[in-house]
Amino acid sequence: MSSADRWITDKSVLAVGCIRLGPRGADAGAPPAAANPLTLSTMTPSETNPDTRQPKWVTYATAAMLAAVMIAVCIGRIRLAPMPLERDEGEYAYMGQLLLQGEPPYKEAFNMKLPGTSMAYAVLMTVFGETQRGIHYGLLLVTVMTAGFVCMLGRQLVSWATGFLAAACYLILSFMIQLHGTSANTEHFVMLFAVAGLWLMLRTLETERLWSLIVSGLLLGTAALMKQHGAVFAVVGGLVLLIDQVQHRPLRWGRLVGGMGVLVISVVLPLAAVMLWLALAGTFETFWYWIYEYPQHYVAQLPASEGWKLLKGIVTMIAWRSEQFSHPDAPPGAWLLLLVSSTGLAMLALDRSMWRHAFFVLSLLVLSFVAVCPGYFFRPHYFLYMPPVVALLFGVGLTSMMRLGRLGAKARPQVPTAIVLVVAGAVLSICVAQQSSIWFDKDPDEVTRIVFPGNPFAEAMEFGRLVREDRKPNATIAIIGSEPQIPFYADCRSATGYIYMYPLMENHDEAERMQKEAIEDIVSARPEYVVYVLNPASWLPQRNASDRIFQWFQRFIVLDYDVVAVGATTSSNEQGKFDASTIHGGEEAREIARRVWPHQSAIIGRKYPPVMILFKRHASPFGHSESTWLR
Repeated sequence: MSSADRWITDKSVLAVGCIRLGPRGADAGAPPAAANPLTLSTMTPSETNPDTRQPKWVTYATAAMLAAVMIAVCIGRIRLAPMPLERDEGEYAYMGQLLLQGEPPYKEAFNMKLPGTSMAYAVLMTVFGETQRGIHYGLLLVTVMTAGFVCMLGRQLVSWATGFLAAACYLILSFMIQLHGTSANTEHFVMLFAVAGLWLMLRTLETERLWSLIVSGLLLGTAALMKQHGAVFAVVGGLVLLIDQVQHRPLRWGRLVGGMGVLVISVVLPLAAVMLWLALAGTFETFWYWIYEYPQHYVAQLPASEGWKLLKGIVTMIAWRSEQFSHPDAPPGAWLLLLVSSTGLAMLALDRSMWRHAFFVLSLLVLSFVAVCPGYFFRPHYFLYMPPVVALLFGVGLTSMMRLGRLGAKARPQVPTAIVLVVAGAVLSICVAQQSSIWFDKDPDEVTRIVFPGNPFAEAMEFGRLVREDRKPNATIAIIGSEPQIPFYADCRSATGYIYMYPLMENHDEAERMQKEAIEDIVSARPEYVVYVLNPASWLPQRNASDRIFQWFQRFIVLDYDVVAVGATTSSNEQGKFDASTIHGGEEAREIARRVWPHQSAIIGRKYPPVMILFKRHASPFGHSESTWLR
């Protein structure tokens, strides 16, 4: 290895690279230290570590398990690819569509997330097409790639068997309905770059290559660019590097400062590049408001005491109420998988060969949970930050039990190993069976109504199709609700950047101003189409929220607009039936609209069956004219 490729000596910290890591070079002749939970530089894969080397047949068996799980997951994801987009997916898809049309982030659509996921959507839609199928095919690619990096991370820590088991576990967890795994949420994209960056960080400790450290930092910075929560994984990488450099004496400050400096610069670079782009595009001020100023109001809404109640309910649903989403003949599998993963924690303490992994795995576990917590909202898909570390614990626990079993059964060491493999295969099979009715049986629209009951996602797709087939070039649409997937389906620009009504319904000083701005945008744009979403899930109004936008809309919509279609969603749990919706048109649609219109405030207040109404502006040669649909 040439000196230009390696982290060189203390005398040239600021030259091509920083210094070497770990007990190599001048320290190579020193006697080996005892196992230490903080000793990261001794992380070597099974091929060079006799303590964790697995028999070849174990590697082949775990590879077969991974292949079987991957086939099942691929079949399920491909079959469910036509699922309607939920509103978070609609947000990223619409903003990605704007990017493909040449519009910079935060110019025509606002959200409080960094633009990385929207940029990723733009890339996926370029490859797979601007449809929900294309987005979900892209999600399949992302999850398979992440599983590959989880596998490499497990192999770097222990062995190929650990990696294969961890990857299989990850594929199942990331597709579980309890975590909204069918949706291409931003957490999937965060974890792709985070796991890749952490794997490369561990490789850096072994190879000492400068480029490896830089690329690791860039990947971890890109994880944060997908969503702010991803920054915690850069902290994991920084802690790993820091511990590796401070564990040897005497402490070399040049090595410490140089290595950490390169990492920090690499992590910050992706965000700095995007901020420069936004400044040149003229949208930096809007970006700064939505990324820094508004989130301060958002996270202050929920006290910690209420947040922990939400956490308890969500964890209960994920771990113990999975039967709601499972095959009726399958035993609940989520808690079994978590139970096996918990053995990984025990093995970190009981198995001496695992001690050197303890700091990395425990810091990843703690900070993965920290990523779930900001704002205390604890939505199901937030827990998608956890599957990589849970999967690693799954693999570590099982392979450690195999090792201890071989050591304890000297006569027939293969017997306990085979028993552990049978347990692993059984747990993975139970988890797949639990989800099988969703993955392999139910219609994609039905799955949407099971996972997101009461939400108008199927209706939104139909409304988008109606507008797309009817609209003229440069037409605009206003969504009075929080369904940004409709402009995406319609390939039609939103009349306002407020693609969500949620911020307008919150209890803070900015909400009233936001309502005024949204109203001004819509009045100025005079959109050809308006969709009014009379569904509480699309508003979530807080107590004492302003009703200015409702009062204005009652006056606005009766001038120049006629009812085109109504999507009525009804709910029934009788005989296992779920939500069913019908799109009504013509006079029938106008009759439904007339019937529900006096109750529109009650609809938002959860006291009336939800509907969604599509309006179209009619041409009038005499300016404003009263519509006839209310007569």
